[in-house]
Amino acid sequence: MKGLRAWVREAVRRGKEAAETLKSFLRDVTSVIVTSAGPYVGQSTYAASVMSSLGINAVAVDDLMLNYYVAPYDEGREKPVIVFVSPAGLTELNILLDQLRWTGHRIAVAAPTPLPEVIRAKLENVSFIDLGPSEGPWLLASLVSIALAGSGAGKGPEVRRSRVSEEALTLEEVVDDLISHYERVLGRLASFVREPYIVTATPTLWAVAEALAYSRSLGARRLLVRPSAVSEVVRFINRVLVVQTDVEEYSLKHIKSLSLTAATKFAELRIRTDPLTAPLYGLILARVIEGLAREA
Repeated sequence: MKGLRAWVREAVRRGKEAAETLKSFLRDVTSVIVTSAGPYVGQSTYAASVMSSLGINAVAVDDLMLNYYVAPYDEGREKPVIVFVSPAGLTELNILLDQLRWTGHRIAVAAPTPLPEVIRAKLENVSFIDLGPSEGPWLLASLVSIALAGSGAGKGPEVRRSRVSEEALTLEEVVDDLISHYERVLGRLASFVREPYIVTATPTLWAVAEALAYSRSLGARRLLVRPSAVSEVVRFINRVLVVQTDVEEYSLKHIKSLSLTAATKFAELRIRTDPLTAPLYGLILARVIEGLAREA
């Protein structure tokens, strides 16, 4: 697809730069809270899984829960907080910054730019992680930075940390092979997303589901639904796109049974690799699906 390699190259470049700030923030940290500001929560979900797997005690906390029920009451136990921001999350970020600064937390903010003056004025003593312009590949850059920082700052097995880091840095090199490997699936999914559908995913691939659900280049009506709620929502839209990895197959097996009980049509994007790197490839494939759907 035209421009895809350049898009991936820019994401890796941005992610590599952002990872240095994030890695510095994580240095000597034994426990951290990750949260999201805005509709995209896949970044914080991914960060919690990567960091926990690579030797950093990380937990993802909903921004409202953190703002109203955790930060005000953890005096003397304040964990560092990383806030992953999406372009539509500036209001939530503004509120979070006030609360976290007032309650004495160390803060890192990973966000696409530009930021309004009201936000920039609150970034003193905050580690700011620049994900590049909001019209660019900020989401993939964010996940690359998480993979690299988690690998660099983690205390887990060196072999796994090195492999995650290497895969994140060499994404551009595998683009052609990736598309070739998934070619038939991509064509089917491009056709599938032209009509209304539900999209759901396993936790590590939630960012990929969000990319497909929130895409402004796809015209069909769609809903992003947690796996546990799919059985209820299929009453309204009985077409479901499932995003998962091979090793997570059984976690969503119950959803496929709906094809018998609710006459539901299913499509699947299954990433055949480690869940810690699968979202990186998944976002590239989602970009291809968008392009193919537009071209039809």
